[in-house]
Amino acid sequence: MAVSLQAELEELGLSANEAKVYLALLELGGAKASEAAAHAGIDRTVAYTVLKRLGEKGLVFHFFREGSKIFSPAKPGRLVHILEEKVELARETVLRLEKIAPEQEEEAAVEVAKDASAIKRIYDEILNEKKDFLYFGYVGRGRQVLPQYFKIFERRRIRAGIKRRMLVGKSTLKKVVEAGFEFAEVRLLPDEFFAEQAVTIVYGRKTAIVLPVKHEMVIIFIDSPAVAEAYRKQFLFLWKTAKKP
Repeated sequence: MAVSLQAELEELGLSANEAKVYLALLELGGAKASEAAAHAGIDRTVAYTVLKRLGEKGLVFHFFREGSKIFSPAKPGRLVHILEEKVELARETVLRLEKIAPEQEEEAAVEVAKDASAIKRIYDEILNEKKDFLYFGYVGRGRQVLPQYFKIFERRRIRAGIKRRMLVGKSTLKKVVEAGFEFAEVRLLPDEFFAEQAVTIVYGRKTAIVLPVKHEMVIIFIDSPAVAEAYRKQFLFLWKTAKKP
């Protein structure tokens, strides 16, 4: 079983068992529930529930052959259609929510989060906005926590033509090289200029500050055009003095 493929399917919204069974059916080219369960390494009774859920998502269909119920996987392209349907639903829902939400005066909205999903939120919002972003600080912590997610993010970022400009310490240059320079500009500042493993990311009207606190990552979201502009000016001032790698 390709672990990386399973992880990517989970990133696309399938549960671990759904990903295992779908991959098993692709590898087998269709099979009985018991065969799919054995190949996926899960209990047969669990497999029936998983196959039902996959069927509801349009990822599996069945037919009968010589009295046996055979499950067959839908083509992988179906995953794209599922995501497109979810995006369309999300757009419609946002429009409906905006109609009932009271208008608010422009002010800075601040949120604090501590889990890995907050890291994903930053980069999901960057992809949704399709605008270039600024990165200031340590490199690598997020990639350690969510390695599969960042592989997907980089592919989507490059495909969308979203550029990143990075100010980093000299000691983290190797990690920047590993992440790739495509659609990226990098400048170096002395390591002592940065707080240990702290990161500031500016995108659109938002600023995200990632801080290491003991064994956790604390993420501060600031939704304010004025704050984002202030950080941009600071970034561009330092950019002029920073060195090329």
